[in-house]
Amino acid sequence: MKTTYLFDNTIYTIPPRMVPAIERYITKRCRPGRFLSAIICNDLAEAVARADKGNLSNLPAYMMFFYNHAPGGCWGSKEKMEAWLKGGRDANSEEVSEDIPVTKNVSEMIKKRLDNPPNNSIDTIIIPRPIEDILQKLAGEIPQKKWDKLPSDLNDNLDYYVYGVSNMST
Repeated sequence: MKTTYLFDNTIYTIPPRMVPAIERYITKRCRPGRFLSAIICNDLAEAVARADKGNLSNLPAYMMFFYNHAPGGCWGSKEKMEAWLKGGRDANSEEVSEDIPVTKNVSEMIKKRLDNPPNNSIDTIIIPRPIEDILQKLAGEIPQKKWDKLPSDLNDNLDYYVYGVSNMST
């Protein structure tokens, strides 16, 4: 099971003591503890409130694992978690049955991972930077002289400047 991720030059790891609980939840549909339930339900406030120091500093690893490796029907909301535990489905996902092939695949992935640990203990996933960071970096490359040439009312009258709409604010 992938447990270590590199994001923005920081390494995040799911603590080894938490791996069996995740495996039991995904493969055997066993109810997880309150912290892991909060992660699975996508409840950040509850996850932060329930996390110990080791889990709190590694929250991104949990999110990257569930987003990239867990079956989509098993996490993301309380309804999805409850449906997964019952072996059913929620209204927004495909059918989930007891013998769902993806569960078998996850079991095989976990077994393979435990039986054959990688030579390198860090599995790297390149996570794209948020668009805000990219835009901020690009904006920083524009000389101040260019910024000074923009109209002072650009924000208020963007439609006028972009589309030519004639009703400018006064």
